[in-house]
Amino acid sequence: MALPAIAYPSKIPGMALTGLGLGLVLSPLTTDAPSRVSADDRPQASGLVQT
Repeated sequence: MALPAIAYPSKIPGMALTGLGLGLVLSPLTTDAPSRVSADDRPQASGLVQT
């Protein structure tokens, strides 16, 4: 059973909000998470964030 096609322009606001949300969350996460752990654990913290 196929779903009805949704016009591409109606998807733009949702895609824009998704991009904005990901940009606001992932950018600080990649810098903040490794800086909050000890120097010995930074490689593991960085790998965990990137995975």
